[in-house]
Amino acid sequence: MLLQNIVKSYLLSKKNKINLGDFENNFNNNEIIGLTNFITSEIKKKTKNIKKKQILVAIYLPRNIYYLSSIFATWLSGNYFVPLNQNWPKKYLESILKDCDPFLIISNKNLNIKKYKSKIIKIKNFKKNTNKQKLLIQKSKNVKNKISYLIYTSGSSGDKKGVIISEKNLISYMKWVKLKFKSKKFKSILITGELSFDILIGDLSNALMFKTSIYLTPDTRNTLKTMYMIKTKNIEAIYGVPSTLKNLFLYASSRGDELKSLKIIFSGGDVINPNLFKMVRKVCPQASFINMYGPTEITVNCLSMDISKIRFKNKKNFLIPTGKEFSHLDYKLIDPVSLQIKKSIGELIVGGSQLMPGYLNDKNLSNLSFIDIKNKKFYRTGDIFEKKKDVYYFLNRFDKLIKFKGFRINTLNIDNILQTLNFVKDAKTLVYKDNNKEVLTSFISVTKKIKKDNGLEKNILQKIQRELPKHNIPDKLIILDNLFYNDRGKYNISKFNKILKRAIK
Repeated sequence: MLLQNIVKSYLLSKKNKINLGDFENNFNNNEIIGLTNFITSEIKKKTKNIKKKQILVAIYLPRNIYYLSSIFATWLSGNYFVPLNQNWPKKYLESILKDCDPFLIISNKNLNIKKYKSKIIKIKNFKKNTNKQKLLIQKSKNVKNKISYLIYTSGSSGDKKGVIISEKNLISYMKWVKLKFKSKKFKSILITGELSFDILIGDLSNALMFKTSIYLTPDTRNTLKTMYMIKTKNIEAIYGVPSTLKNLFLYASSRGDELKSLKIIFSGGDVINPNLFKMVRKVCPQASFINMYGPTEITVNCLSMDISKIRFKNKKNFLIPTGKEFSHLDYKLIDPVSLQIKKSIGELIVGGSQLMPGYLNDKNLSNLSFIDIKNKKFYRTGDIFEKKKDVYYFLNRFDKLIKFKGFRINTLNIDNILQTLNFVKDAKTLVYKDNNKEVLTSFISVTKKIKKDNGLEKNILQKIQRELPKHNIPDKLIILDNLFYNDRGKYNISKFNKILKRAIK
């Protein structure tokens, strides 16, 4: 199975009527092929005399259907892509381009970078063609370790890392998708996540395997437009990070059945908290709710589970199951310090066919990220899990399991218990350390119905004292209208730390 053949089968599907759509555009099957052909032919023209077996194509476009067709065209031409974001600051964009040095850039505008002036494929003035066309496929050169995409992710230090994912990695994941969700029939999927994030690959994998229409929200945070698209486009599947889903379902909880078309809800990229779980079950009791987990380095996901039917046995068990193993991958739990294998709690390491070849231009980091056990290569996730029977529960990052006043504390557990309070929308707990001072602080966003008076903090502390040991009770609560997130939908820790530093001093 080749990636080219998968894309070909999708675009030429006779079984399903396929559309690509965003908030302003809608392309039918013939129009999609026309657009994809245009980009494929432009790539072919600019690589006519190039001897390289594969070239890197950077995609620098707005969130629209041209972005998706550019990915298809890159794969049909036998090459690989790196997704860029037009909202990135210029300096960050330049640093990415310097690191990966793409041969071509697909864009709707000039980048004002001299080096790439001759390498830009402009599709600003593309005209739709409704006529039936033959799909252009550039004969793929024989490549031993063929690459499918390059994607940038940030490490714990904030430094960017270029993750190389091979065609073998991606197809291995796609095969699992087809096997796992063959009973979950859906005709359309809505992309809500950032396109420079590998949740995009998760969406595309679902669409390509099941030949479904793909739609794009205008941006990652516009809840009203997202809801409008779900309703008007009759969207049956959605894939989003928990923060995006939380905003969507919080708004939908007071607006009737506007999300009734949803049959399956995929969540990935962060931890699902009890509040989000309850909202999804309330608004869409008919839908399957799939929790997904996986570092970018293991090709999108490596744990998955339908959590639709889970029940909390007691008030002290607030952890949402993260997922179960993929049958074609290898899993172990290890002590993150001694590297000894553990049975029930430890750092998750994963090996197998979805494991990345390595990081771009960083052999040292690649070597540090892997561990060999009995001649098998495993990736160290850095995440601490508890395994109960065949189900994994995320506990925290290894570097986030903090020691506070002599006690080992899991801040995620504190957050989960705070979020069981009806008036709490979200919570994030951090520790401030300065010289000899240690302060455990929880940032909390509450519903508008609650008055933010002096008695609120006392009320919250009294409620959680019944559920948490004394050394887990926050020293300080900071009430905010909304918590801070980055462009990937994860908590923006730097902004929390700035507020915390001011509040403590």
